[in-house]
Amino acid sequence: MIDALSDAIYRTVHDGHPRGAVGLAPLVGMKPGTLNNKADPAHDSEMTLRESIPMMRQTRDYQILATLAAAVDHAVIPLGDFSSASDVELLDKYCDYHAELGQTAEAVRACLNMQGGRVMARDVRKVQREMIEDMQAGLAFLARLEAIAEPDDDDD
Repeated sequence: MIDALSDAIYRTVHDGHPRGAVGLAPLVGMKPGTLNNKADPAHDSEMTLRESIPMMRQTRDYQILATLAAAVDHAVIPLGDFSSASDVELLDKYCDYHAELGQTAEAVRACLNMQGGRVMARDVRKVQREMIEDMQAGLAFLARLEAIAEPDDDDD
């Protein structure tokens, strides 16, 4: 039986490059046969966490990370590279964050006002999705803010 992590590793290796393991292997410092074996759930060789990092960076496929996070009741929130953020982009991300909060408030209102006072699982899932989007928007704003922050003065 293939578990979620084995499946995520397999799909990242085989779908992350047009040539599969053969094309991805040299980009992550492995031989194609080695990478193929590590991705094969039926093989004894297993991918280490350290080995998965260059794979995720190269393929920009983070399902391995998301699967690991979900296994320990956590979520993955992409932050992005905001090293060249402008003031307008910063303000835009701040507005995105507040717009997401508004969407969450609407989802909560709908969840509590629908179905004759009953809270339905599908509505809770909608609130959950909206809250995750809130966190993503808030962390994107914070990452942009950090990208333009200057170092603290030492004479404080």
